[in-house]
Amino acid sequence: MLKNLRNKMYQYIDKYGLDSEKTLKISQEVDLEINNYYNNISVMKYHYEQSILGIQNYFYTYNILPTNSDWNTYAFENDFLSSISIEYIYCNSFRSWCIKHIKQNSNE
Repeated sequence: MLKNLRNKMYQYIDKYGLDSEKTLKISQEVDLEINNYYNNISVMKYHYEQSILGIQNYFYTYNILPTNSDWNTYAFENDFLSSISIEYIYCNSFRSWCIKHIKQNSNE
């Protein structure tokens, strides 16, 4: 969507000039799409960071690494990311992610 809007904006610049009303309108649409994109990233980053705190809390409360199923139940109850979402973002296994962030917390 953003790429199409950007291309359309370039066409409008070439055809109507930088200061035309049509160019300014499409430029505002591009700005809106960019803002929406970064707002979505900010929300995801917040939930990811909360999930890190959540896994650290889970480990120190129960003294075990959760299974994917146990984590997903815990995550749902506490508004954290699911194990699948974490694997997608982290590009590695959920277990590796848990170990990394538990060790990271113990080193602080």
